[in-house]
Amino acid sequence: MHKAMAVLFRQVVIDYKGAYEIAEYEGTGKLASLMLDMPLDIVFGAINFMKRLATVLVKASLHSSEKEMTKALQQAYKLTSEESTDGTQQFTVWLMEKQLESMKQRS
Repeated sequence: MHKAMAVLFRQVVIDYKGAYEIAEYEGTGKLASLMLDMPLDIVFGAINFMKRLATVLVKASLHSSEKEMTKALQQAYKLTSEESTDGTQQFTVWLMEKQLESMKQRS
């Protein structure tokens, strides 16, 4: 866990009016031993934050996927609906009528 904390808790390099930049990740070697002294309430707080973040991101991803799927299905329906066949249905009916006529003539 101390290695995970070394990844999560890195030094703030720049702090300007509430915006900040953290130090680049350089592996856990330097900070991991320091994180052995991290209080457990901080550790559990970080774990809880990450679990909640994961839940929110999964829900957002599912919602986004559902919206994209709905949009794709609506587009597919528009492309295959009767309104967009541009006479194909009428042509199919005409072909069926011609086929029936030719079958009647053969009998």
